[in-house]
Formats: sequence, structure tokens, C-alpha cells
Amino acid sequence: MPATAPDSPVDDPGAVDPETVAARLREWAATHRERELERALHRLDAENGELTDGQRAVVAALSRSLTDELLAPPLTAVEADEAAAAYVAALFDLDGA
Repeated sequence: MPATAPDSPVDDPGAVDPETVAARLREWAATHRERELERALHRLDAENGELTDGQRAVVAALSRSLTDELLAPPLTAVEADEAAAAYVAALFDLDGA
């Protein structure tokens, strides 16, 4: 039996702008990625001594790649459907989206 979609998290999904939701989701992800990257680099420096610029670049590239991969499905949904944009905005608590 196919799953049914939950009720809309907003009264009027059409009131949500998909482009704004996508932009806010990217900002949300960038903020979290940068914070976690700094935490990881700090821990690696503390445990292993100072990382080289090359090592830091590898870890930063990994963080960007993971973030991009994780964002791809919700961004695709947001761009395809205003109702999906409303769900994503509610799920990630993207105020004003």
C-alpha cells in the first residue's frame, strides 16, 4: 500500500516561495557545515598536532561534498513542487521562507 502524504504543515502551501526555501535551506546547511567543519578541524588539530593545509583542504572538500549530497533530494523536491517546498520549510524551520 503506498504511503500517503501528511497534512500540509502550512495553511497555504502556495504561499511558500520555492526559490526562497531553496536559498534558506542552502544558508542553513552552510551554517551547519561551517560550524561542524571548524569543530572537526579543531579536534583533529588537538589530537594529531597541526594539520597541513592539504589535510585541511581535504576535510573541507569532504564537508562540502557530503552537504551537497544530503541537500540534493530536498532541493530537488523544493524546485519541483510548492507543497514540497512548504514541507521542507517546516521541516528545517526556515522562518520567512
